[in-house]
Amino acid sequence: MVWCPKTELQGGKYRIEKILALGGFGITYLAKSDRVGLVAIKTLNDKVQQRPDFAKFQQDFINEALRLAKCTHPHIVKIVELFLEDRLPCLVMEYIEGENLATRIEKHGILTEVEALRYIQQIGTALSVVHDRGLLHRDVKPPNIIVRQDKSEAILIDFGIAREFMPNQTQIHTQLLSDGFAPPEQYEKKATRGAYSDVYSLAATLYYLLTAKLPTPAPDRHDGVTLEPPQKYNPKISDRVNSAILQAMALKPSQRPATITQWLDLLFPPSPTQPSFPAKKTIVSPLFALILLFLGVIGGGSTFWHFFRPLAPNSLNFTTNDTTYAVGDTVFLANTQVCDKNGHGNLQEVVFQLLKDDGILQSTFRITDFLISSQDNSCASFKYELPNLAPGDYQLKAVALDKSQRESKAIIRDFKINAAPKELEFATTKTTYQKDEAVRIEDSQICDENGIDDIEKITFKYRKPGQEWQVDDNEINEFDVSETDTDSNCGSFEYQIDNLPAGDYEFSAIATDKSGFTSETFTRNFKINSPPYNLQFSIDNSFTPPSTITLKNTNLCDDNSSEDLKKISFEIKRDEDEANWRKIGETDNFDKKTKDKLCTFFTYKLNLPENLEPGKYILAGVAYDQSDTKSNKVEKTFTILPREEEENETQPTEETEETEGERE
Repeated sequence: MVWCPKTELQGGKYRIEKILALGGFGITYLAKSDRVGLVAIKTLNDKVQQRPDFAKFQQDFINEALRLAKCTHPHIVKIVELFLEDRLPCLVMEYIEGENLATRIEKHGILTEVEALRYIQQIGTALSVVHDRGLLHRDVKPPNIIVRQDKSEAILIDFGIAREFMPNQTQIHTQLLSDGFAPPEQYEKKATRGAYSDVYSLAATLYYLLTAKLPTPAPDRHDGVTLEPPQKYNPKISDRVNSAILQAMALKPSQRPATITQWLDLLFPPSPTQPSFPAKKTIVSPLFALILLFLGVIGGGSTFWHFFRPLAPNSLNFTTNDTTYAVGDTVFLANTQVCDKNGHGNLQEVVFQLLKDDGILQSTFRITDFLISSQDNSCASFKYELPNLAPGDYQLKAVALDKSQRESKAIIRDFKINAAPKELEFATTKTTYQKDEAVRIEDSQICDENGIDDIEKITFKYRKPGQEWQVDDNEINEFDVSETDTDSNCGSFEYQIDNLPAGDYEFSAIATDKSGFTSETFTRNFKINSPPYNLQFSIDNSFTPPSTITLKNTNLCDDNSSEDLKKISFEIKRDEDEANWRKIGETDNFDKKTKDKLCTFFTYKLNLPENLEPGKYILAGVAYDQSDTKSNKVEKTFTILPREEEENETQPTEETEETEGERE
């Protein structure tokens, strides 16, 4: 992915203008910010983004930012901040208008010795800071030195292959090289690291600036190819500079100056009236010298520095305006103060590093605008805000630096960007359950961008329509994480509820995280079904066909309400038959006045078949609800009389007894 002009990053904070440079691993854009103007934004190029080991390059890139953040110097490119954009780490740096020294030599030819030494001196002081931080640049060369437009200021850029080093210890190198400028030990897989490696490269850079000739690569020199003295190509080079270059480019590290300072002393020898570079001059006025002599401190330099040397910023403090924020909230710095006993004018900047979760660097930013207190000349406050942070646990680490690059004690503050639980969902295993059957759920899921461990509980509640919610005391606080969820942000869960009364139910759940944030409520509907019961009716004892049976003293109940009743089905058989039932009718004529009640009565007349032979019969009734759940069968016995006895028969008025099959 390559960003086109006008692409906005960080929610519109930066707008891409054009591509500045494309390298083997990185790509650098010119971008514009309403707050800081033009900046250079470096990230990983499209080819690296497609590599299977992209994660390694991500970390290497962040490491470069960390290395740069350690090194603050007027001749080292300044970092504005570091952020992630669609998983791409982006390093925002000051945009330096000008051209690099390689381009300058190609366009205009060699530099004069005076101009070349000016730039070498500037880069040398910058490298001294790099080395003081325990780092090597390892890629010092003309393309990585930019001269500001209309100024004689050289800036060292590109710390992409810089590495930490411990003096005189052998360590493994990655072989990223620039032939002609890389020392021989940099070609070896294992070699002792030291500042002398950058000494070689800086001397090779000076060689090129004065001759426009690429120095003989170190491997070729090992094979016997001679490194020609720079004076051979440029007779105007002084003997002192010619000698210093050759000494610094010795193949054996032991034959080179051990530090940048030692080599600069060869280029700029001390004079009787000026201390050797790069020591800073301490100017002492005659009056001040007399005062020091009177105090007896000139003879004890350590005492002088103990009392009079500039002190590092001695107090730095800040808090965040809260410790837990919702996604989308802006984190503001509060209670900010930085103090310097040398006066607030000695303050240079406060450098912040934003780290997430397990110490992964998210961004680096600097504050250089201080709000000065009218009551205290030594202290100042500052403002900053962090919008649109992704969910997670964060550490904000800060250190104050003065104009001499002395550091205050680091301050660390913790806060959390909390995402409420989301994607809570589940299904019930059925939509209709029978009474006394447990209601269970399936296909459950709950997610939290802060991690599944951030979820405190899931609470369930239920109600019948129109009634108050009833909260179940059984909360869910254990979750199963899928093996495919590498971030452990989602999990499933199990749940069941028992012994619910019959009825239609709304069933809802809500997830709560450890910060008290809640998910949206998720609701499902189901039904606890109770079969119809207490089916009752009576009939006369005997009938002569053709005849009609009138049902009397009827009753039928359903715990889901009488509206859940569907029908009653009737059938008959001869008493002596085993199972030769014959359906003779059904009814759904339930009393409308008992709507929404549990019990009702019904009216029905059954027409007996004309072809019934005389004998003893059984009439059975079974009730059904809307789910076709059946009640118990209720049976009544009656007699079919012969037709010839019809005139002599009197219709019985007594009701038959219920059979054993009838249930109250």
